[in-house]
Amino acid sequence: MRPAQSKDLRLLLALLLFDATIGKKRGSLCETNPARLSENHCMDTRNRRVWQVGAGDTDRNYEEVCLKHDVMIVGPGNPGPYTEAAYADKGDIKNSIRRFYEADRGDIIILRIGTGKVLAAGELADDQPQMLDAFADVDGWDLQHTRRVRWFKNSSRSFPTTTFGTRAR
Repeated sequence: MRPAQSKDLRLLLALLLFDATIGKKRGSLCETNPARLSENHCMDTRNRRVWQVGAGDTDRNYEEVCLKHDVMIVGPGNPGPYTEAAYADKGDIKNSIRRFYEADRGDIIILRIGTGKVLAAGELADDQPQMLDAFADVDGWDLQHTRRVRWFKNSSRSFPTTTFGTRAR
């Protein structure tokens, strides 16, 4: 997991969430159709961080698991809950898992595959990660680090492959 990098993040979020546009209230993202607008269709983006998390790769995609169970999951989980000592030998993965533990309730999550496909956008709905053995084997991956996410319907979008980093693998 890593912070999202975008020159115009609010515009990107507007494209992701409900075909949204920047709302009249500064810092809000709302549906463009006022007849369908409700409190649940509007998101205040002030004081929130935006994180992107992968849902596997093009060969092993666990999007359905995330959306079905309202979670985002990362691994490896076999060393147990994150501590500097437990993950000292995990290289760059250590930083991704550390950031996973730093995300706060209400932060915005972008679930992606590759570097140009956003599968869903949502809002972090818990206060801290859990280690869940239910995700110990997701298509051969060890992904017990779990956070609850309220995924927004119809937020899947495709972008040029360089939108979220380097070209897709």
